[in-house]
Amino acid sequence: SEMDVRYAHPEKLKFESAEGCYSKAVITKTDLKVKWAVKAFSDVKEGSSIYAHGMYLSLGKDSYSPRSVLYTASNVHAGDKLLSLPHDWFQDTSRYKLYSQTDVPIQEYVGEKTKVETYRTLYNRNLDESLKDIKCMYWAPQTYQMDICTVNGNVGGNEVVTLENGVLWKQRFETTRDGIFPEGIVSFPFFHFQEWKRVYRSTQLLNSHNIRQANVPGVIITKEGTLPLLSTQRSSSTDWNIQSHPWSNSKPSHFEWIKSDTGATPEHPSYNRFCLRSSKKGNPTGATICNVAASWPPAGNATHIASSVEGSAMVHLLRYPSTSKTTKGTFRRGTNQFISSSWWDEKSINANEDVTLVLTLQITSMHMKEESLVQSLLAMADSNIFLWSGQPSVLLINVDSTEADEGEKMSELAKALQLIKDKFETDQKETASNQTFHLKNSLVAVVDSKKPVVSRKALMNMAMHAAPTRWIVSGLELERGLVLSKEASYFAIREAKIYADLPGHVFVIP
Repeated sequence: SEMDVRYAHPEKLKFESAEGCYSKAVITKTDLKVKWAVKAFSDVKEGSSIYAHGMYLSLGKDSYSPRSVLYTASNVHAGDKLLSLPHDWFQDTSRYKLYSQTDVPIQEYVGEKTKVETYRTLYNRNLDESLKDIKCMYWAPQTYQMDICTVNGNVGGNEVVTLENGVLWKQRFETTRDGIFPEGIVSFPFFHFQEWKRVYRSTQLLNSHNIRQANVPGVIITKEGTLPLLSTQRSSSTDWNIQSHPWSNSKPSHFEWIKSDTGATPEHPSYNRFCLRSSKKGNPTGATICNVAASWPPAGNATHIASSVEGSAMVHLLRYPSTSKTTKGTFRRGTNQFISSSWWDEKSINANEDVTLVLTLQITSMHMKEESLVQSLLAMADSNIFLWSGQPSVLLINVDSTEADEGEKMSELAKALQLIKDKFETDQKETASNQTFHLKNSLVAVVDSKKPVVSRKALMNMAMHAAPTRWIVSGLELERGLVLSKEASYFAIREAKIYADLPGHVFVIP
């Protein structure tokens, strides 16, 4: 089938959808009765409200049998209805009483049944040989398409199809009555991923991981991935159970916040691989191939504080706060070696009230030709961390090691890496009185890539992933010589405290 072409090496690996095979087997039977009910959304039509506004998955609060409800706008022009609708509208029995009544049918037939004609029945009437070449889908082999393709696609999305005594029939349906769904909203029990699943990367779906354990109202599913579905009202005991979230604690742990944010736990961590550079694939449209990937080293790997993705990039940790036994962790069996369960010293960080400064710096081969330029860029990063007044900070430095295997380029790379180490690497003899005291809550790492250009946004995503707090300040471009004001840290903390009881917010610092 044409599906083979959408995968690499079709001559070696063959995929065939079971839909074509079993559909023909069923349709050609005369002793079966089958009903194809319209009960699902899909992502096939690009002009649909699914593409325009996304698919909303809202979770109920009933602890015994909580509902999971899928809904979206009834048309592309009804997006405002989604934004103003409470996420738990289906639990409002006073307004949407009919929806909560399980004995009330949502759909009812309208009009008369009419026959559905396939290309097989049309061929049997006029023996037109050209009908054998008909193609209406790419996921089923040509052999089955005459039997399962309807003539001119004459079955609509508002019609139910039935098979009775070997004959296909269709009949239009309508929603039973007004008031079952909110105005401008439509709901079905299933969502059929047909196109989007081919272009998703794992990290685009992090918000959907263990969402019930994360105590979030739900997610919005889009072509670009999933987003958290937040309450449309201010937190209260009736519409947002704030006590179930880590920011309701006086000093929540880093792991509590990560679990609430992504559903990840130390036993089941979220995906720790970042694509720093990608290129487009020919098929399917929109899919990409990752050319440069990187991942954070696992916490506690004290013997080799680095990680690598084969053929891509190496990540070296130069400094991290959890270097003392005051942090959470264990001792390696049979030794005195302490293994931390986090890169951060959680006793000195408040995951809810502190704000992490996230910085990235890209040092190119052109920068490395001038030692003073590299020193200036590193000094710029150090100055911003100093002005952050001891709050957590992440600095991720990307170093271009392209073609640095020998000669002058190798020497330039070695000098640049040594300058970075001299500036930020942890010195075992450090004391509270030396010049690196402002780095005590900083995580500094180097990404050594074999490609000349990586995505600034992807590098920032990787740096943000390492932040130990709910609130993050990002977007400062060190390459442009930008330095924070002395008041920035104070104002960031103030904003975090003011909005600590809200489920989510983004602030722009002009």
